Amino acid sequence: MASIIFDAALSAREDSERRISYSRRKAFYSAVGRYNGTDYGYETVVPAIDALVEAGLLIEHNKMRGGPSGTGVQSSFRPAPGLAEIVLPKPDYRVGELIRLKDMNGTLVSYRDTERTSRDRRFLEAVNRHIADVDIRLGHINGVKMDENRGAIFFPGFLQWMDEGFGDHTVYTRMNELYRVYNGNWTQGGRFYGGWWQQVRGCDRQHLLIDGAATIELDYQMLHPRLLYAFAGQKLAGDAYTLDGWDRKVCKRAFNILLNASNYPQAVGAILPHVDNNRRLAVALIAEMKRRHAPVASSFHSGAGLRLQNVDAEMLKWVLRHLTLRDGITVLPIHDSFIVEKKYQLVLASAMDEALARATVCVGD
Repeated sequence: MASIIFDAALSAREDSERRISYSRRKAFYSAVGRYNGTDYGYETVVPAIDALVEAGLLIEHNKMRGGPSGTGVQSSFRPAPGLAEIVLPKPDYRVGELIRLKDMNGTLVSYRDTERTSRDRRFLEAVNRHIADVDIRLGHINGVKMDENRGAIFFPGFLQWMDEGFGDHTVYTRMNELYRVYNGNWTQGGRFYGGWWQQVRGCDRQHLLIDGAATIELDYQMLHPRLLYAFAGQKLAGDAYTLDGWDRKVCKRAFNILLNASNYPQAVGAILPHVDNNRRLAVALIAEMKRRHAPVASSFHSGAGLRLQNVDAEMLKWVLRHLTLRDGITVLPIHDSFIVEKKYQLVLASAMDEALARATVCVGD
């Protein structure tokens, strides 16, 4: 109950009208026991929320019982206005299970531990211990508000997962534990998530400090196109995202959509918003992209993106193992980029090159 009040109070400070969703289905809690522990169950969460609503600390918005197939609407509540005035202790965030498996619908599913998952978990625990001992903070940025006591940074006017768009966003700097998420099986996905720096826009990450030192971010250029060509035994020539007569930004999005879509109709539908919802343009762009990338066109709208994510995640793991665990260098991973103190720029670049070379050889084989 205390954690529910704590989360509600945090939400009240940021946006008292924001709804917090939860499930009233027993099946939901039994399916994700590995990830939430024994304190997070139907018998504890649902009665606690009902009691807090009755006490006036929470305001119920929807209470959906839900059938076996779900209702499409999730139960939710919002905090009572008075919760914003509660003096909160410093939050201590723990992500719980470090190795996560989702089905192809994005739902967390349980699994049986193997030597591989145990080894993967031990690796993450070691990396997280290193990161926990490091002071990671964001330097001054005009308009950005920082609350040291709460460990919070408030970014007005944009969404954390986009480099454009609008919407206020709060990042909690004590959320620094990394975990991995696999999709469908252990050869798809596996990317690293959880670090608060991943929720900061690329243009603002340049202000990150590691133990007070300025940092630099290095990324792989056109990583997935290069890996895709290597898998086909080919070498990518030129810019993968340049097509005559098309905006490069639209082409880059289209390429990534084609990699991640499971089928052709899904690819067309995902591209539509980027071509003014003009189906003819979406179809033409896909055809042009296939002509440009004929050697690898068979991988388009086949779900290849998740397999390539697994490759780039293993590359990231290799860099962390050699720089952080072996050499003691703090490396903050994004997905296809890394942040280090500026003095380690050349060391990082060398490690990234070696990781790519090793992955390319493995993929090529």
